[in-house]
Amino acid sequence: LGLSSNVTSQLSQYYQVKAGIDVEYAQYEERREVNHEASSHSFEERPHYWTRFDARPINVGSYVQSRLDFRGMIANVGLRADYMWYGERAYELDHEYIFNNLPYNLAIFRDNELSFDHLQTGAVVSKLYLSPRLGVSHPITTQSKVYFNYGHFYQPPVLDQVYTVRPLARGAVIPNLEAAWPRTISYELGFEVGILGGSVASLQVLAAPAFLAQQLQAAQTGTGHRRWLAG
Repeated sequence: LGLSSNVTSQLSQYYQVKAGIDVEYAQYEERREVNHEASSHSFEERPHYWTRFDARPINVGSYVQSRLDFRGMIANVGLRADYMWYGERAYELDHEYIFNNLPYNLAIFRDNELSFDHLQTGAVVSKLYLSPRLGVSHPITTQSKVYFNYGHFYQPPVLDQVYTVRPLARGAVIPNLEAAWPRTISYELGFEVGILGGSVASLQVLAAPAFLAQQLQAAQTGTGHRRWLAG
């Protein structure tokens, strides 16, 4: 279920403003058995064989962008906001607590009606990120220009990393809902010139289109307790 709206306003001959918002509510039910045996087993019989979760996330994306076009110079300045409501509380992942209590294993999972819900703490987790964007180009001649682009881009985690809880004999796969989203910082500085036949030649003086500042990775906590971290 989604809702989208965009608006554009030409405030003057040289200045334009755009804004928009997207809202999405989704329901996911994952039921996938990871089993290399000849026969299949039910979740109740072998819960450690299953990737199983129900998810009801809400995603909101919005942006505002201004464009200045004056005597060939073009400047785009914008800001994007990304929000996600996970619909789940974070799990207790304190290193010392896990080491002293070993709370995540198959036996405890069975004793608590096939869940680790009793180990969830705090309020329902949500994330909000702001991403600045900047793009400027300036003519040098009628056939050439210099340009500069800069922006932050956040990538929300895949559902498995947010919702999968799988017990193991001596541990568990537990999502770290507090982990920061992966962020890419992109920037480039270049020169562009038109040549015969309408073709365009471009020279990038400085470019880093995929500078990954953060990424999600699996980490070990305690004995056999895996979670997703940002680093």
